[in-house]
Amino acid sequence: GPVHVELDLTDRCNVACYFCNQQDLRTKDSIPLPKLTDLIDELVEGGLKSVRLSGGGDPLFHRDVLNVLDYLSQKNVIVDNLTTNGVALNTEVARRLVDNKAREVIFSLNAADAADYARMMQVKPALFDKVLDNIRNLIAIRGESIYPSIVVQFLLDKKNLDRLIDMYELGVALAPDRVGINAVLEIPLERIDQAVLLEKDDRDIAMPLVEEILRRDKERGILQLDFAVTGW
Repeated sequence: GPVHVELDLTDRCNVACYFCNQQDLRTKDSIPLPKLTDLIDELVEGGLKSVRLSGGGDPLFHRDVLNVLDYLSQKNVIVDNLTTNGVALNTEVARRLVDNKAREVIFSLNAADAADYARMMQVKPALFDKVLDNIRNLIAIRGESIYPSIVVQFLLDKKNLDRLIDMYELGVALAPDRVGINAVLEIPLERIDQAVLLEKDDRDIAMPLVEEILRRDKERGILQLDFAVTGW
């Protein structure tokens, strides 16, 4: 059997990101806990060592996510990666991730302030500050440990390209292990308004900002920026 699998726990999510390709398939379904434990048992018998927790929704919005994390720990299965919007990453979840030595947590923060967060995620602006608090809380609980590695990810489109430096500075202030900056890409069914997608000409706007970020990063000696705009 596989030594690593991706477990899609649930379609449930508390946000409605305009760029999410799951919006066209969104349900409120989750895999029941007994089915998950049976599946994990079967995979462990085949040699499972690690999992990526994901889903059509946010994996932390599975109602039994704490039990799932506990069961994976009991079976000596490492959480290799957890990607989340961070709203539900409370202290109980954080302690499990740290205690069980999860390898990586990616926070899809996506915006530099509450107003743009509300635009991109289509939720109340107040959730932005809640996510920032949850990131800080996980970092505090982790302490001197290297587990999990913490990534804060931002997304660029035409409406926030000029906030690129602000995204970087916020990322540095939060003090994760890595800051990721990516571009919003086209998704099927032409659901995204083409006017917000970056074009080749936007590189002329972005490059001076990228150069300034790299200059600041070098001065700080951090070198933690992961700038990936595939296909742009």
